[in-house]
Amino acid sequence: MIRPYQDLDRQSVRYIACETADCGNPVEVIFYDRELVADLLTRYYTDNEPGSLWIGEVEDKVVGYLSGCLNSRFASSRLKRSILPRVLLKGISRGALTRWDTWRVLGALLQTLIASLVQPTFPSRDYPTHLHINLLRDYRGLGIGERLVNRFIDQVRTAGFYGIHVNVRADNLPARRFFEQQGFIPLLRFPYFLPRAGKLLRTERIIYVREI
Repeated sequence: MIRPYQDLDRQSVRYIACETADCGNPVEVIFYDRELVADLLTRYYTDNEPGSLWIGEVEDKVVGYLSGCLNSRFASSRLKRSILPRVLLKGISRGALTRWDTWRVLGALLQTLIASLVQPTFPSRDYPTHLHINLLRDYRGLGIGERLVNRFIDQVRTAGFYGIHVNVRADNLPARRFFEQQGFIPLLRFPYFLPRAGKLLRTERIIYVREI
């Protein structure tokens, strides 16, 4: 079943976000604190735009979700002005700044921001909506992801928008194949750094787009 998000789904969405955050794998390889990661990945969608959040359910179990957004500029502003400061304060209260894991992540983020300064500008007016999609490992390849994407496309079209974008890590080959099968094409590539085994892993973030 593909259905709209309900408040009771909140913990399931947060769990799946953390369980799949690293190219479909659990987030602990990147960062240890699931509470903070879940806030960063899901809080905007559950708290500010739940109407664009769709649930994939099998036998009454939430097995995946699509978090969509109809106004990416607004979402980015909300993230910077409200969600990030709250996560930072929560992280401080939970002792995150005393851990080396945190500083490795911040270092990777800084490298990513510096490398992105000389990159071309994304045409956000042409593709103002975006989505994220995550499925538990045992439920991939069953057509649930495709149905989630189609449901969001219907919503975007009804709202009067005609362009969608999605960010995919270059090393996430299954995700790249999936979105290409759904009609998305790669538009831009940006450098992307991640902490790995005491050093930084350099990959790329690919922006895929689709007109509808």
